[in-house]
Amino acid sequence: MFNEILKIDNLRKRFGNVEAVKDVNLKINKGDVFGFLGPNGAGKSTTIRMILGLVKPDNGNVVINGYNLKDDYKKALNKVGAMVETPSFYEYMTGYENLKLTTNLFKNVKHVDVLKVIKIVGLKQKANEKVKGYSVGMKQRLGIARALLNNPELIILDEPTSGLDPQGKKEIRKLITNLSESKNITFFICTHLLNEVEQICNRVAILQEGQIISNRLLTEDNDEKWIKIYTNQKEEVNKLLKDYDGVYNIKISDNGVEINIESNNIEEVNTLLFTKNLKIKYIVPKVESLENYYFNETGGKFDVI
Repeated sequence: MFNEILKIDNLRKRFGNVEAVKDVNLKINKGDVFGFLGPNGAGKSTTIRMILGLVKPDNGNVVINGYNLKDDYKKALNKVGAMVETPSFYEYMTGYENLKLTTNLFKNVKHVDVLKVIKIVGLKQKANEKVKGYSVGMKQRLGIARALLNNPELIILDEPTSGLDPQGKKEIRKLITNLSESKNITFFICTHLLNEVEQICNRVAILQEGQIISNRLLTEDNDEKWIKIYTNQKEEVNKLLKDYDGVYNIKISDNGVEINIESNNIEEVNTLLFTKNLKIKYIVPKVESLENYYFNETGGKFDVI
């Protein structure tokens, strides 16, 4: 079964003497909420513009749903929705009228589809009000509604919570999560906000100076885990486990021992500690925060919130 919805191979773009994007390679699976993380100026927006065909790459390929963007532009983008940067609308028109105008870009989008997306994004009560009276959050919702009009399988969002207050950010995050789960829509979210990625994404790629420097899962489905064993018998535990099969790394901390271990060996280690009559207070998984991971990967050079 074909599970890959977006594949980017060796994407590269130069503007004058500046190489904005340097051989970017990514694979996004159906159902992912993928975070494309990096500071302002890292090349994120240039990358998504190339994905959407708005900027021509100097090199590389973009394949969406099995269609190469170069060869099958319309088919590749047929089931793609996007909101690039702050969405703009005709301020003197209502939210409904703005969306109705957008339907002219699609063949099979009807009046009922406009009403449907308005309801999905929670703008039913405001749809007939002029956009000039909309808050920033309402405009972001309207932008997502516009991205939903062609019943997309993939939605690309550029800084979807930009300029929003905490409540507005929470509402947009909830909307993205609901759409991902209820409509099975794949999201590619371009942002510089660590907190954003950590709360709603299952995968993240970090872009630094136009290059992908890391691509990882944010879920706990890995075969290896760090666990922390809280005990006063640190030396005894260290001696027992340092040569144990399946333990890849071990270090003594202030209040116990931390080990990197294969997930299926955790139960065996727990049993071993018990049978050796070691006094263990408790064992817990040690999860590295995305913030720590980000700054470890980048050397802490950039101001990402």
